[in-house]
Amino acid sequence: MSFIRGTFIPYLWDEYLKDQGLALSDVTQIGQGAFDESYIALKQGDLDATWVIGSALTDKFDALEGVHQLTDMSETPIRLGMGLISSNEFIQANPETVSDFLAALDEASTYAQAHSEEVADLMYKETKQPKDATLKDLPINPWEVGFTQAAYDSLAGQKQYMVDTGIIEQDFDLDTKLNLTSLQQALPDKVTYSK
Repeated sequence: MSFIRGTFIPYLWDEYLKDQGLALSDVTQIGQGAFDESYIALKQGDLDATWVIGSALTDKFDALEGVHQLTDMSETPIRLGMGLISSNEFIQANPETVSDFLAALDEASTYAQAHSEEVADLMYKETKQPKDATLKDLPINPWEVGFTQAAYDSLAGQKQYMVDTGIIEQDFDLDTKLNLTSLQQALPDKVTYSK
C-alpha cells in the first residue's frame, strides 16, 4: 500500500486497517513522493492500494483497468482539516490583519458553497481543474473556518500517533502551538474549543 511521505496517510491507513481487523504490520507500506508516482505504481501492479484526494484524482485512478474504490475516508474516524500556520511574531505584529483575513476566508468559503458554478469556472480558469471535479468536491469538502473540540481531538490524536510511531521524534505540548486569539476576535461563535 502507498502513502505520500510526510503526510498523515500512515495514520489514515492504520485507522482503516484496524477497522478491517488488520494491523499496519500486516501490510507493506511503500512511500511515494506524489500521487503521480502512486498512479504509475498502481497501474504497473507494484501497489495494491493507495489513498487519493479529490474528485479529479479519484476519477483518474478509477479509470485504471482492474482498479476500483474500496472505501472513502467516511469509513474511518479521520477527517481532513487544515490549519493556518504563522509565527507568533507575525500574529502579534498584525492582529487586525490576521483577524480580517480569517473573516474574509470565512465569507469566501460561504460564498463558494452558495455559488458552486462560479467557483468551478474560476477553478478551471486558474488551475485547469475540470469543472465537474470542483462541483463534486465542494459539497464533500466544504471549508469551515473555526476551531472545535473535535478539531482539537483530531489534531491531538494525529500528533500522538506520529510521536508513538517516530514520525515526530520529539514530543511537544499541542496547546502551546495553538494561537486562537485572532480567530476568536474575528469569529467568536466559531471557536467552541477551550482548554
